[in-house]
Amino acid sequence: VRRFETATVFADGIRSGECLVLPSAGSRTDELPEIISWLIGHCAERFRDPVSGLPPEYSVTFRFGRAGQLRYAAYCPILTQWGAAEVVCAPLEGSPFTLPWPHEVTARYLRE
Repeated sequence: VRRFETATVFADGIRSGECLVLPSAGSRTDELPEIISWLIGHCAERFRDPVSGLPPEYSVTFRFGRAGQLRYAAYCPILTQWGAAEVVCAPLEGSPFTLPWPHEVTARYLRE
C-alpha cells in the first residue's frame, strides 16, 4: 500500500481491508505513531460509508518481540457484517475466513 522510511504498509491479514505495518530491519519506532495515524486517516476516507458519511469502526493491535522490538502492527476496519461462518466456525473449526474481496483489491483501492 505504502512505503515509509522505517516501515511498509501491506494489505494482508485474515479480513478484507486489513493492513499490516511491518518495520524495516533495524528501524526505529519513533515514526510509528505517524504511520498508524496516516493509515487510520487514509482508510477512514477511503472506506467512508457513502450513505451515512461515517468512517468504519476499526481495531489496531501491536505485536512486540521478546526484546521489545515491534514485530508488526495490524489495522482492521469493520467493513462487512461478519456472520457465523467468520466469527464462530472459522476459529473453532480451523477453517479459513471468507474474504469478500482479496487483499490485492484492498491494496489497489488504497493506492488510488
